Amino acid sequence: MDCLHDWDLSNKAFAITLDNATSNTAAVNKLKAKLWMDKPFGGEDLHMRCAAHILNLVVQDGMDIIKGAIEPVRDVVKHVNSSGPRLQSFNLLPEMSGHKPKKGLHLDVPTRWNSTYTMLEEALRYKAALTSYADVQNIQGPTVEDWNLAKRVCNFLKNFADATKVFSMHKFPTSHRYLEEIWGIRGLLVDEKYTKDDFLKDLCKDMKDKFDKYWDQPNKVLLVASLLDPQYKLFLLRLCFTEAFGEEVSEERVANVRYWFTEYYEHYEHMAESSSRRTNINSSPEVGGSADMLPRLTGKRRLELGFALFKQQHRPNRRRRSEVDMYLEDALVPLREDECFDVLKWWKRNVENYPVLAKMARDFLAIPLSSVASESTFSTAGMIINKHRSSLNPETAKGLICSKDWLKEYLSEDDDDEDDGKNKN
Repeated sequence: MDCLHDWDLSNKAFAITLDNATSNTAAVNKLKAKLWMDKPFGGEDLHMRCAAHILNLVVQDGMDIIKGAIEPVRDVVKHVNSSGPRLQSFNLLPEMSGHKPKKGLHLDVPTRWNSTYTMLEEALRYKAALTSYADVQNIQGPTVEDWNLAKRVCNFLKNFADATKVFSMHKFPTSHRYLEEIWGIRGLLVDEKYTKDDFLKDLCKDMKDKFDKYWDQPNKVLLVASLLDPQYKLFLLRLCFTEAFGEEVSEERVANVRYWFTEYYEHYEHMAESSSRRTNINSSPEVGGSADMLPRLTGKRRLELGFALFKQQHRPNRRRRSEVDMYLEDALVPLREDECFDVLKWWKRNVENYPVLAKMARDFLAIPLSSVASESTFSTAGMIINKHRSSLNPETAKGLICSKDWLKEYLSEDDDDEDDGKNKN
């Protein structure tokens, strides 16, 4: 809490994204009482569970089921990587013509399911070369059935790898894509294509059980953030809930989300009005000042001023349409597959139409779905300041960390990645 005050962030910390560690939950509960008690619903949903971490738990829970099925592919990859001469033999195979020599093939780590996906995805690209290598080395390689099974598993895991990439983005807003990605995963786990697959059905069942444990009751704030995507608004929410729970339950849940959306809107509207009152606290209304002048006026001028006062006092009270009503009832922004929609630019262009909702969008769309970026920052610092370089002064360490981040987009992480992309099937 002292750090938040020192950096003047105590009144700017809108939400905190952390993983599921018990210590994190306890820490956020202490902060909640000091930071968010004035927020709607007591700030109970402003602690974001890292979506990438939860997705990792969901997938990892089912990886034991497919462990044996991908063992033949893992064994041949491990054999290639086991020595320099074997790797050289692999690179000299006729099937490797047209490819740059590999420095090594990706081998998975048991505790990281995404490494298994990366291994399978690369192995399938070099399927012919690996099969030929096994024959040349006189070792047991994957059979045709093993390769087919590896392809089914790889295609299945690709959906989770793509969702993880979306969750882990930190240079673009992601909170409005929460519903789209989460319900995409849910749809995958109940898809008959997989649930009736003799091999994948048990995997889907285990993952679905874990999915329901964490995401059966989605986070209020992230559902509100999904409504701030003008391409979907309430329509995607209604579709997802109808497919999952039926029309009657869907309408009830959609009504709840709209209520939460309205509560947050009214909170922001109240803050805007309070700010406006403070700004104009020393100014007097024009008509109010004129009322003091009324006794000093005569004739036509007195009549005109009296009419203005009378009209203001007896103006009919018409219900003003709120921004929420206007926004939700206005037409959706058309979806274009060949165009990357910039939700922040849209809100910037429409700030005059929806001034309060635009302020909401600035906060809600800034919520990161994952803590991967911040954890990566600490990992980077650990690689730069280690036991061999522990005497770096703070300015040098800061310069190294910042330079690496700024140059990252211009540097290729691995020459092989470029080669792989060119030769992707």
